[in-house]
Amino acid sequence: FDTGTESETRLLSGVALLALGAIVVFMPWRAADRYWHYRGMRPDIVALAKTSGFGNSLIFVNGRELPDYTSAAVYNPLDLADTVPVYVRHDSPATDSAVIAAFPGRRVWFVNGPTVSKASYAVRAGPLSTAQALAELTRLAPAAAPAAAAPPGN
Repeated sequence: FDTGTESETRLLSGVALLALGAIVVFMPWRAADRYWHYRGMRPDIVALAKTSGFGNSLIFVNGRELPDYTSAAVYNPLDLADTVPVYVRHDSPATDSAVIAAFPGRRVWFVNGPTVSKASYAVRAGPLSTAQALAELTRLAPAAAPAAAAPPGN
C-alpha cells in the first residue's frame, strides 16, 4: 500500500483519528446515556417482580398510561396463559373485576408506577387472592396521576 505524499499521509491520519474519536466518545454515549429512562420509560418493574416474587400473578399498574403502564406492559408474555406476571392497567373497579375474572387462580398485586410514587415502582397491595382483590378494589381505586403533564425526557 503506497501512501503517496506526506500531505496525503497527514490527511489519512487525521481522518483515522477523527473516526477513532467518534467510536470511542460518541458511540458509548448514544448506547448508554442517550436513552436512559427515555420519555420516563424505565425497566424497574422487572427488578420489583424479582424481589417481590410476582410469579404467576396479575399485576395492576396504577399511574399514567405512558410511562407507568407502558413500561410494564412490554414485559407481558405473548401467551397470556403462561405462568409469568401479566401487567394490566389499574382502571376502575368494574373493569378491574372483569380482568380478575378473566385470570382465575392468579395472585393479584397492585403496584404504583413512578408518576404516583415519585420514585420507582412500589407495591401498593399484594399478594392477594382473587376474593381479597375483589374486596379491595373500591378501597384501592386508582390514585389521581397528573394526566396533562408531559412525560420527562425527549
